[in-house]
Amino acid sequence: MSDPVIRRCTSADGETLRHLRLAMLRESPTSFNVDAAALTDEPPAYWRAWAEGAALAENGVVFFAYVAEEPVAMIAANLEGKTVHIGALWVSPSQRGHHFANALLCSVESWAHDIRATQIELSVAEWNDAAIRLYTQRHYQDTTERIATRFGHEERVMAKTVGF
Repeated sequence: MSDPVIRRCTSADGETLRHLRLAMLRESPTSFNVDAAALTDEPPAYWRAWAEGAALAENGVVFFAYVAEEPVAMIAANLEGKTVHIGALWVSPSQRGHHFANALLCSVESWAHDIRATQIELSVAEWNDAAIRLYTQRHYQDTTERIATRFGHEERVMAKTVGF
């Protein structure tokens, strides 16, 4: 398999954003602390506005991964103070194990460096061993903070210092 093509969300990516976000929530409904049903009926204008906002934001970013020009993965992050918070990372089940998550994390980490953030944080379900292993390999450390989700499970907060 060739290397993934990673690109930042543009203002024209509303449909790509809708496609991946809904696929993510259908495939992993309790992993993102979001009500999938509420998003399912959002009109195209909602997704266009999100893509436009992501494309223009100085304090947020969305990256997509592609295979043969088909979007198969995404990551979203935002800056609060000097900390970048990764809010969503998802790879289509058929593409897992092909380093898309790693490539998307590298893109956010590079963006965090460019905007002079000092730390990156994310939360991950305690049962998601594969994600925890990936984050640990990328030098994210367990902060010991836990977040209760709307679905009744806890997520561990992991963080990494941004190097300059």
